[in-house]
Amino acid sequence: MLPLSTVTIWVRPTPKLKPAAGDSVALYRAMPNSVQGSLRYQTVPLTLLGGIGELMVPAGYRYLNAAQRRRVITRYWHTPGGTNLGVLFPKDKGPLNELGGAYIIQHNTMGCAKDDDANNIDYSDLLADMQKDLEKGNTEREKVGYEPARLLGWGENSYYDKSRHVLH
Repeated sequence: MLPLSTVTIWVRPTPKLKPAAGDSVALYRAMPNSVQGSLRYQTVPLTLLGGIGELMVPAGYRYLNAAQRRRVITRYWHTPGGTNLGVLFPKDKGPLNELGGAYIIQHNTMGCAKDDDANNIDYSDLLADMQKDLEKGNTEREKVGYEPARLLGWGENSYYDKSRHVLH
């Protein structure tokens, strides 16, 4: 049996920020750099919040911890905070870059899968179910003033490694 975890991938265009009356164009353009400079990323292997596991930050990415992640998601992306463990950003992108994307790391203690069951997972069906669930939640998101969320697809093809009992 293996514990199941999920990684949600959000790709979100940068919100169009509108400077208040009296703001200079230079101040408006400097805002993303100011936000970026205030964040403290990690690129080394680290233990996730609560000690639930270790994260090996992939080459070309950097990790933003749970506390900073909450600020980015609620203040800059204007979405509900949730209980995510952190966010992975490409090294050359930040939360306010045009057409930037991020991997939001979550842990769900929903149970375990037996090896035989894990071998028979249809990842296309699983993705479709996850997309339907997210769409259902969009009704509530929109009622409280948030934009709908979209799950576009897997970051990489999913598979089960039977020798290590790991679902990727």
